[in-house]
Amino acid sequence: MVIKRIAVVAAAAIVIWAGAEPARADFSDSWTESYGQLTRIYVSPGSLNGVACNLVDYKGLRGDPRFKKLRRGLARLPSFSTLPERKRLALWLNIYNFLVISLVVDHPGLKNPLEIRKGGKAVWHLPAGEVAGKTHSLHGIDRVILRYRFKDPHVHFALTKGMVSSPDLRPEPYQADKLDDQLREQMKSFFSNPGKGKRIERAATGGALHISTIFDWFKRDFGNDPRAWLLNRQLISPDDARLPLRFLTFDFTLNAQPDRN
Repeated sequence: MVIKRIAVVAAAAIVIWAGAEPARADFSDSWTESYGQLTRIYVSPGSLNGVACNLVDYKGLRGDPRFKKLRRGLARLPSFSTLPERKRLALWLNIYNFLVISLVVDHPGLKNPLEIRKGGKAVWHLPAGEVAGKTHSLHGIDRVILRYRFKDPHVHFALTKGMVSSPDLRPEPYQADKLDDQLREQMKSFFSNPGKGKRIERAATGGALHISTIFDWFKRDFGNDPRAWLLNRQLISPDDARLPLRFLTFDFTLNAQPDRN
């Protein structure tokens, strides 16, 4: 009888454990879908300071009760640390971008996200929000989780910093089953934009390869050789790689729709 009782308990434990992962996945999928519903409404293509970019209606988000519900839902997410890697990566990318939006929503009238400071700390190091019961900063998510754990430099082109020169905020959320395609699209879009990612200047007496300052700020992530990194991904030609390297001026202006910040 004792052995039979132990077997029943063990079987029940297996059923509970097996059901835990789908439950976590369903919860994260639900949050992701709700996030996507808002970005589809409040993110649209436009132009600011002569640069083509996706612009955000922060004022609209500020007044939408679904945004507040989404923030509460993020805090209450169950731990997702054991979900498959691509699902975790997609979720963290969405969370980072949501928290950038959230910080701007909390500071109406901003012209530049760098205006958000407290006690000498820059916006990147301030508490940005609660995720699965734990408070995170943008720096912590970016450096410690996304770049250290996943070690994929492509994430640089998936994260928005809420600025004109940042990679664009996608109107759709990142999703594990199409994440590779989405990251390729982000990178292609970024480097086809001469105001953000890459501009090639040619002249009879020379020219220059102008690329995003991201490659200067995070050069180690790109093997300290941005030309080789771009060339290996066919984002520049061998002729382009021989040009002198210059970094584009970074525009820190908030990526808000006109009068919607």
